[in-house]
Amino acid sequence: LPLAPLFPSTQAQVVISLQSLSGPVRITCAVADARITFVSVAWNGSGLGAPVAGATAPSGLNITSNESGGSMASFSLTLERVWTASDSTLLLLLLAGPDQVNATIPLTCTYTAIASGVTTPTTLPTIGRGGASNVFLSSPILRGLFFFTNTSEAVNTAALVQRVQVLPTILLAVFTNASLVPLRQGASCSVVAPAFRVVWTDTTCSTLFFNGSESSGSSAVQVRVGLGGFTADLFMRVWMARTPRMSIDSPTLSALASPPGPACVRYARGRVTVVADMDLPLVSNPASITRVANVDVTRLVASLLVTNDTNVVVLSGPSVVPLQPGTAAIRLGPPAWNASVVVVVTPLTTRVALAAFRPELVTGLALTLSPTGPFSVTDTARLTVTFLRQFTSSTGTGVVVAEALLANGATLAIPSSELTIASLNSSVITVGPGASVAAVGLGAGLYLNVTWVDACSNTVLLSGLVSVTVVGLDPNRPTTSTTTTTTT
Repeated sequence: LPLAPLFPSTQAQVVISLQSLSGPVRITCAVADARITFVSVAWNGSGLGAPVAGATAPSGLNITSNESGGSMASFSLTLERVWTASDSTLLLLLLAGPDQVNATIPLTCTYTAIASGVTTPTTLPTIGRGGASNVFLSSPILRGLFFFTNTSEAVNTAALVQRVQVLPTILLAVFTNASLVPLRQGASCSVVAPAFRVVWTDTTCSTLFFNGSESSGSSAVQVRVGLGGFTADLFMRVWMARTPRMSIDSPTLSALASPPGPACVRYARGRVTVVADMDLPLVSNPASITRVANVDVTRLVASLLVTNDTNVVVLSGPSVVPLQPGTAAIRLGPPAWNASVVVVVTPLTTRVALAAFRPELVTGLALTLSPTGPFSVTDTARLTVTFLRQFTSSTGTGVVVAEALLANGATLAIPSSELTIASLNSSVITVGPGASVAAVGLGAGLYLNVTWVDACSNTVLLSGLVSVTVVGLDPNRPTTSTTTTTTT
């Protein structure tokens, strides 16, 4: 929400009757009060004619102001027109600062007939509150507050991620004129419940935040905002992330038997997983806790993983990349967490063999069918032929991924840059950039050949076939499903 003043601007509309005017006249309005911040002018009726020839303001309208400190010290309006009818009014809209409530400001409007000689200005009657020649300014009255956030559930992970976690709030003031104004100043905030610290508020009531010092969550957090004698409460539940636990899928990492030789050594990689329990104490009985166990928070804390020996392994997020034989410890967060794993990179004499290669198509493929000509439901033969030959566009492309299964049971994801993909039926499926494929016709079969080529030695390590099924989607029957299978 954009920033806004604490209260809407005080405003007044003044109606000046022009019924007594005729012929070329000059209208002048003036007010001298530093509280005026903006003036706009309009007129209605058919009496406003063309501008007077050679008028001081050729456009017929001239507003000047002397600005000081963001407010108008005074303003003047000059309007020179030829009045040809008697049913016109001049409308002035004046705005003042938000601190001016029920203020009366003197306003003088006169008219002068434009003739060859000097004339005496005549006061114009005004219609509105405040009496003749006065402007009555009144501000809308505050009637209530809306205080809320975009979620009623929050998870405190500030301690896990080692940084402040911010949750924006929205505070709206409700006025008698039905306006809703977002506020960013002047309000006071406090956490009413629970008694122990679960969440913090800032001085502007614009955010709630967790800084990592909190020790618990709560099933009933109540935050109260106050302004102008009104209060509003925000209710939410806060889950607390507990001390994380670490594991690694392969604590022993070995070099692959392929490619052979010392020139292009390739190690299997490991992956660290971090889980944490999320607790929600009940406000009626803090000892009673609702718990969601073993929530995977690896992506949240991956940047906090460190290794004690970068000569043995380095980290790429949660992925452990071996460099040479040795032993290294991988730790997460402060020592008090006691969250660490040990990984061993074995000597080259204990290389592990590749057992299998598993390429697969992870996205189903389908084509939108577009039969031509009217067909009856009973004309199934002709309809089938049309469906096999006519289509308008693909409803999605596929992506090929692959992994290698090692003899010790570990798996190794193969980067797409090392995959060579070939179509065995280009009338059904074609190969795009990277590891993408696209359907161009209907059919099913072993239509993709995927080869793993080692980037260092440029040798083929493994290859496999992928079974592809491309189905036709009838636009009138959008529930048609697609399936894919894989083979090695």
